[in-house]
Amino acid sequence: MIYYLSKDNVCDFLSFKKECPFRCKIVSLFNLYFNIEMFSGFWIQYDENNRVTSIISKFYVTLIICADNNADFEELKIFMKYIGAEQILCGKNVASYFNNKFKSHGYIMKYNNSIIESSRLEFEVKSITEIKPIYDFLSSEQDSGFSNVDFESFYVDMSHRIRHNGSRIKGIYVSGKLIACACTMYETSNCAIIGAVLVKSEYRNMGYGSNIIKSFIEILLRENKKIYIFREENKNEEFYNKIGFKNYDKWFEFNIGDL
Repeated sequence: MIYYLSKDNVCDFLSFKKECPFRCKIVSLFNLYFNIEMFSGFWIQYDENNRVTSIISKFYVTLIICADNNADFEELKIFMKYIGAEQILCGKNVASYFNNKFKSHGYIMKYNNSIIESSRLEFEVKSITEIKPIYDFLSSEQDSGFSNVDFESFYVDMSHRIRHNGSRIKGIYVSGKLIACACTMYETSNCAIIGAVLVKSEYRNMGYGSNIIKSFIEILLRENKKIYIFREENKNEEFYNKIGFKNYDKWFEFNIGDL
């Protein structure tokens, strides 16, 4: 059975699959938006023995599912079609129970090395708290994937994440101009997901991208956090391998209407 999250089952919710990157996304959203029901919701699924088999978040129109192999996937499919969401993000074990009409897919990579020495950083990496310069930078590059993201939505979400310790932004400047950035898009007490990694086109293949990610790795390892990156199929595998990331799982995005 699937239940709406309440104070009675929140401990079960937070204890589920602590090293799952989808759990990292869901719990990060829970920490940020649990009391803002206008555009978020959270659920938990139990089996007949009252064991947790999946946890679910809804943020605007996207459902994220973290499930084990004992989840009732038929119930999940029925649930997601009536909850008012438009798309679902999930891992390989969940996607295998759906059809092959996925909208997009790629790999989840996990950082495997134990430490990166700060002396290996070649460029100064700065923390950034202002949202507008990051939005302008991301939207200025055609391959950033931000062409359809409006500023108001981005500003409201990112400023909320930063104020509540759910995200951090770092950048590298050359002659006062921002030329590289990366963010922790999701953070919990034990894990973080790095995203929005972008280097201005004329500065690529010079080490800026790897340095900005290494600066995050130093901090997150000191905080004893597992570190993940979601990448698209056939993109950037060699780049992340060199830094110390290895393929860990796959992610899939479906339009719920296609299921």
